[in-house]
Amino acid sequence: MIKLEELLNQDVKTNAIRKKRAANQKELKENLIGYLRGRQKRPDLVRRYFQTKHVRYDA
Repeated sequence: MIKLEELLNQDVKTNAIRKKRAANQKELKENLIGYLRGRQKRPDLVRRYFQTKHVRYDA
């Protein structure tokens, strides 16, 4: 089983960090915050985390 946090972590590493390399810690933080805020505005994408076949949600 895959934990929900692992899916989010993989998404962030793949799509927020690797696609837009930060030059410093401040830029990294800004990129991550921007990416996660974008995810907040797309509940359809967040819902997909829960629909993945092997997800285990720890409440």
